[in-house]
Amino acid sequence: MNDASPKIEGAPLIAPSSTDHPLYDQVVEACRSVYDPEIPVNIYDLGLVYTLEISDENEVRVIMTLTA
Repeated sequence: MNDASPKIEGAPLIAPSSTDHPLYDQVVEACRSVYDPEIPVNIYDLGLVYTLEISDENEVRVIMTLTA
């Protein structure tokens, strides 16, 4: 998980999630338990979570946006 790597032309601006990691579904469910305080919808289904990176050491990095 290194932000200093050079960007390759044509590469996505937002990295894809680690969907093949065994903990991915559990992390998604954890995100679905966090609700936006102003509306009764969770942050995952709202589309606020862009990327879930899970390392080999099971460290989770969430790239997301906030509502205003």
